[in-house]
Amino acid sequence: MNNLKNYRHYLLILPLFFVSCYPVAYKNLECTHYYGGSTQSMLVTPVTNPYMVEATQITINNSDAEGEMVKTNFLFKVVYVLPPADDAAINIYVYYLSDAGQVPVHQVKYLPPFPVRDDDQPFGFTGLQNVYEPTLGRVFQYCCRWK
Repeated sequence: MNNLKNYRHYLLILPLFFVSCYPVAYKNLECTHYYGGSTQSMLVTPVTNPYMVEATQITINNSDAEGEMVKTNFLFKVVYVLPPADDAAINIYVYYLSDAGQVPVHQVKYLPPFPVRDDDQPFGFTGLQNVYEPTLGRVFQYCCRWK
């Protein structure tokens, strides 16, 4: 009878072990960026090869011609690799396009375990990030949340 009491403790602990081993269901990301009066969102899905992700050139609405988009000097890149990969991370890059090429002006890395709840945050788990243009001082803003 005494042995059964000892096993009861294991029966209580065992479910907790399996729950802690259950993988968190990470979703897609939605990153929204603001620049020059334009707001755009992009859906970011997990990748297996982070080196295949290319930066997206930011465009804004042309105030002179309605519906026409103008390219800016900012490029935005989000690389999302799921665990359990060795390189699992969310990497966010902002580049400035100069005469010399792409110059990195901002980088942030989130490592697992990723923040999972951002519903109560107005700008997602990243908060509102500000990146300043080197020549004119204009601000490029972005935030990312789970979608």
